[in-house]
Amino acid sequence: MAFVEKSYDIEIISSSGGVLTPNAFSFQINMGKNRPASWTLEIEDPDGDYGSDVLAPRAGRTLSVIIGGDALFTSPTLIPMSRKWRRTDEGNFLSLSGTDCSKLLMVRGQTMPSQLSAIGDLKMARAIVAGICSAYGVTVSSSFTDYPLMKWMMQSTTPMEAILRLINVVFGEWCFLSGSTMSIFDQAEGPEGGDFNTSNLFVVEEALEMIQIINQVQVIRARTVKNYGENETTAAGRFEIPFSQPIYYPHYVTSGEVNGLWYRGAGTDALTYHHADGSWDYTGTGATPYVKAYASFIADPATPRHGKIEFDGISASEAAIIPGFDQTYDVTINDAASQALYGVFKNDTAITNVLIPTSAIATLHGQRYIREANRLARRITFEPLFDEIVLPCTMINLQEPIGGVTGDFYVEEMSLNCSDEEFSSSFSGVQYGA
Repeated sequence: MAFVEKSYDIEIISSSGGVLTPNAFSFQINMGKNRPASWTLEIEDPDGDYGSDVLAPRAGRTLSVIIGGDALFTSPTLIPMSRKWRRTDEGNFLSLSGTDCSKLLMVRGQTMPSQLSAIGDLKMARAIVAGICSAYGVTVSSSFTDYPLMKWMMQSTTPMEAILRLINVVFGEWCFLSGSTMSIFDQAEGPEGGDFNTSNLFVVEEALEMIQIINQVQVIRARTVKNYGENETTAAGRFEIPFSQPIYYPHYVTSGEVNGLWYRGAGTDALTYHHADGSWDYTGTGATPYVKAYASFIADPATPRHGKIEFDGISASEAAIIPGFDQTYDVTINDAASQALYGVFKNDTAITNVLIPTSAIATLHGQRYIREANRLARRITFEPLFDEIVLPCTMINLQEPIGGVTGDFYVEEMSLNCSDEEFSSSFSGVQYGA
């Protein structure tokens, strides 16, 4: 980075000690899409005042750094992870380093209550993401393409991994840009950065790599997996669904009459037959009646025991019953412009993802898969000649050619380095294209 000899007023705001105004400092931060920020703050400490507990890493303790007033840069909420105090010939210094509030979503071994869609009550991805974030002290601002989920389970994982599973269906991208808010966007559709005068930039680094062209992708759901096991035919027109744990989800069947529910009772291995006498909810939708079986009708549901449900009728998945889901789909997505230039290059295997609910979302997934694969593999790092900061996940318009690119340029990473005498910033990113 080319440093500018310029001094800025900087405030350090601690959740435990209010506004701090150290005698001298340096601050570096690196922010990027789909990854936590990393930062380092160094404070000159002639009297040892800041070597106290005020800035020590603690659960629930946060900082924010404001450079040159709000107009230049305000950091997202920062979480200190380490502290180091040292004495040198130049004086005493306190160094802090850490990350952003994504740390709150990195707790291992987490489980949340499962969710299931029903007629008139679809569980949507954005709402589930908001619920996960809220449970761990993070707010969220979502503009990624929303979609319904038939079933959602978060078991023995980190909240962040659970969120990524959801947003990866539509190639969502995330970053902590402000405060403790996780911003989630559609692919390359973050905040608009507007026109950028390239005369105010110079190229620091350019990297160009050969890419593997992919311009045809197949996304499929070939069959529906049944609850806790495949159906086994026991007699003509009759099937059973075995299970080895309590039934937490309804199972739907088309026409026919429920034969009954077998289960093992609490504290016994004796099989009990539960007749359909009101413990079952018969409901109809149009010409397609269906039946629901609930966990509450199973004795001792906290203890997994083997059993089965027997039905007279024709088996069907939930997707065949609840509007908003496709039981099966098989879509092929082509990039005609790329195929005209290079011929057809198909992805090695078909894409399958149990969270993709419909052929429409499958098509969107395939389109964005191709777009991501066919980004121009030219990564350019720019440095503004003036004191300007461009945040990650921002699309800017390069008005004139520079570094071999012009037009829309997607910023994926930003770095800032500031001291009491010098300041510099840089940003890097890519263009999308065939």
